Amino acid sequence: MLFVARHISDLNIQTFRGIKDLELKNLGDINIIVGANNCGKTSALEAIMLLSRPGDFSNVVSIARLREASRNSPRMSVSFYDSFLYLFNRLNEELVISISGIINEKYISSKTTGRVEKMLIDANEIIKRYQTGKQRLNEEAINESEEVDSFVGEIQFENGEISLIPNLTTVVFNKYERVMPIEIRKAFLNMTFISAIDHIVKNIFRNIVKNKKFRSQVVEILRIFDPNIEDLRIIVDDHGRITQVIEDLLLGDMPLSSYGDGIKKVIALASGIVEAKDGVLLIDEIETSIHTSALKNVFAWLIYACKEFNVQLFLTTHSLETVDAMLNCIGNDRNDDLIRVITLVKKENKTVARVLTGEKALQVRDEYDMELRS
Repeated sequence: MLFVARHISDLNIQTFRGIKDLELKNLGDINIIVGANNCGKTSALEAIMLLSRPGDFSNVVSIARLREASRNSPRMSVSFYDSFLYLFNRLNEELVISISGIINEKYISSKTTGRVEKMLIDANEIIKRYQTGKQRLNEEAINESEEVDSFVGEIQFENGEISLIPNLTTVVFNKYERVMPIEIRKAFLNMTFISAIDHIVKNIFRNIVKNKKFRSQVVEILRIFDPNIEDLRIIVDDHGRITQVIEDLLLGDMPLSSYGDGIKKVIALASGIVEAKDGVLLIDEIETSIHTSALKNVFAWLIYACKEFNVQLFLTTHSLETVDAMLNCIGNDRNDDLIRVITLVKKENKTVARVLTGEKALQVRDEYDMELRS
């Protein structure tokens, strides 16, 4: 079963959100992150995302908004400015995000530093800049000239390569900014993030239907669970309404909405694996919508699919049944170095980790029935 998809071998999160001084070495092909609530499991996945495009502020923007993506009403969401500030460790006086790692045997780092200060803004210029579509600002909310809290800082980065591209990006924006004037850099490593609710709130066919080869690969994965699945399609009616459709050998065209959350989650995972080809897949709360009785089959397929697509996997879970199911996929080969079980614990304002190989974790569970989540 052994395969090597260890694009990230070491990870050091010096400071990010509530994580401080977390060091992980000799990571595995499959990395299961567990721990108590609010120990930093989701934050660890987001920190890894920052290393996909070090120095690219657009990447920071997308990560800052990940937790707001599930909100249906913009009135209920946190502003971009506030969600950005929440990326920083609130226990530190300084505003610093510092993450580094070894990716494909090269040292990669991203460090964002800055401060909040009052800056005078031109209301007319702000309104003009965001006058179209969803970016329209409420003109009554801005005085003609106003001093507002603004972030002033910079991103320093190393991408493991000798390049003429400057390794410093200056960042200045205020609480009224909606879209930043930023340059999108090419990803250093392909990464895909799947949240606990992506299979419910997102168009999970979005990458599947773009080309025939991509779609057929996902369909083949889905046939492991339902051999009657023939195809996945998106239908657009005369009014522009979009329907995600599963073509069933017996039932014909069936809207995805007619299926349970379990099959939707499998489709989301399948799409994520193909999208993350030759890179890293990050899955938050993987057990969501998967029945306990199906866990072992799902994870056996997941490991197989990651091997086929050369994907390194990082996942979080609250469920001990999920950990057991993943460990049992190793089978009888106790020398397999495939899996790491990473337990995060907060101690004295720092984050420490206990890292067990799959073999050791199986031994602990079998011989001592030990709790792995804390």
